[in-house]
Amino acid sequence: MNKQEVESAFQELTSLRRKVADLDAVESLLGWDQQVKMPPKGAEQRTRQLAILAEIMHREDTNPRVGELLGQLQQAEQSLNGAISDDQKVLLREWAREWKLATALPEAFASESAATASDAYACWIEARGKNDFSHFLPSMKKIIDLKFRQCEYFGMQDRPYDSLLDLFDPGLTVEKVESLFKPLHVDLVAILKKITEKNVSVRTDLLQREWPEENQRALATELVTRFGFDFEAGRVDTSPHPFCSGSMNDIRLTTRYNESDPRMALFGLCHEAGHGMYEQGFNHETWGTPLSGSMGMAIHESQSLFWEDYISRSPAFWDFAWPLAKQHFPEQLHDVSQEEWILFCNEVKPSLIRVEADEVTYPLHIIVRFEIERDIFNGSLKPDDVRQRWNELYVEYLGIDPPDDNHGVLQDVHWSFAFGYFPSYALGKLIAAMWWNKLRGEMDLDGLAAKGEFSPILGWMRENIHRQGKRYWAPELVKRAAGKELSSEDYLGYLKHKFYPLYGVEG
Repeated sequence: MNKQEVESAFQELTSLRRKVADLDAVESLLGWDQQVKMPPKGAEQRTRQLAILAEIMHREDTNPRVGELLGQLQQAEQSLNGAISDDQKVLLREWAREWKLATALPEAFASESAATASDAYACWIEARGKNDFSHFLPSMKKIIDLKFRQCEYFGMQDRPYDSLLDLFDPGLTVEKVESLFKPLHVDLVAILKKITEKNVSVRTDLLQREWPEENQRALATELVTRFGFDFEAGRVDTSPHPFCSGSMNDIRLTTRYNESDPRMALFGLCHEAGHGMYEQGFNHETWGTPLSGSMGMAIHESQSLFWEDYISRSPAFWDFAWPLAKQHFPEQLHDVSQEEWILFCNEVKPSLIRVEADEVTYPLHIIVRFEIERDIFNGSLKPDDVRQRWNELYVEYLGIDPPDDNHGVLQDVHWSFAFGYFPSYALGKLIAAMWWNKLRGEMDLDGLAAKGEFSPILGWMRENIHRQGKRYWAPELVKRAAGKELSSEDYLGYLKHKFYPLYGVEG
């Protein structure tokens, strides 16, 4: 191939892969509708629709022409010095990875997986209604069986959980996760002990007040708009489990409301808006290619957690947001000081629900899930024993025993479609702390938050994270943007920097 032929091949390949990106957006929209707007009786029909779409997407993913073009371009990369640009090398690397994964799976398997996941989601909703994990267990077993078969297709039957982790964060392994989580677990327990020993009083009486959903929505929407979420390219709805879906100019955020506790919706929407701003921040000119895509779920979670925890829960942020909160909740906050509110928003105590957990205990929730998933796929834990193991680990790690399945093993939707996702949440915490530390060295982070000036912060994220796309895998991206290797050091330092003064802990 000459230079002109290389450019022509990339143009054709880009056109073929953008078609798949558009189909993926359609699948995302159907999934959003299933969780937000679809009537209950539509579940069976939606299962068929998703199965058919999965077949079409798999057919496009395994289009022989894609394989031909990749082969020609890989050969040109080796033989034509300088004919392929650095950007094109990224495209070639990522598309070759996608091709390898897609062609390993039969079309019938892709269709079966989509249909099973759709059915499993409906079953999870029913199980939540019954508060009974045993109702969901058969569906979860089917998902687990599919994941084992998937690993066999990938040639990873000897390391199945590594294979599943790699799908969400390329290159991630059980060994790497354990090397981060084992010491983190020990340090978090020590920090938690120091904080809880202080017995600092938090205004729990605020949970006895009524916080109207309409006011919660208005405040949360106003805040994420100030962050930089573009509502002309996105919207917010309600769902049983908060999530973000869509891409670039069509971002769908959801949250859920509790009129006894405004923190759930407020910080939940700040979290999902972080995901949404990441998607909105990709380079529009390269949309549908790896140059405009998220580099794994750990990086994605670092964005959502940064805006939820490091910004919207920070004491400095409430110098700006406190007057807004009192405007939306004048009766509820008439006798509450700003300091009391900040402590209420940063209450540290072991709890049952992951998405409502505080910053100190949150990774312990993830470690529970990681260990259960790891043990399922190394064969040491049977699915029938998952509920019992879940409850045992909550007692061991957090000192609390789930009273029922909805407060325990049924609280997350993930096991209706995926395994290997959960570690990304805790890894995102660690990475977000590294962004926080880096930004503190480059700008007055607290001062900007206190004035409600978030454009410099979002601008740094745009340049260093969002517009990098999949140019670098997560460890390399972290090293380049934060200036050092991924570890838990910054996260532990952040927790002490923030929570020790709040709770009067020395050191």
